[in-house]
Amino acid sequence: FELAPVLSQLFKSQHFFDDTTIGVIIKSPYDLYLNLLKETDFSYNDASIEGVIGAANIMGQRGFNLFK
Repeated sequence: FELAPVLSQLFKSQHFFDDTTIGVIIKSPYDLYLNLLKETDFSYNDASIEGVIGAANIMGQRGFNLFK
């Protein structure tokens, strides 16, 4: 893959320097998943938290282990 032309085009674009996009925080899969659970009033227990941690691990978002 040729990344140099893509990055060059990106860094030259007006959108990259647009005031509405500067400082935007891109959420990780872990953040998106936890936000979904929060917004849907998901009830938490130890098993469900282990499931969240397992799903995060699958997405490559290894967190700390709460149960060791």
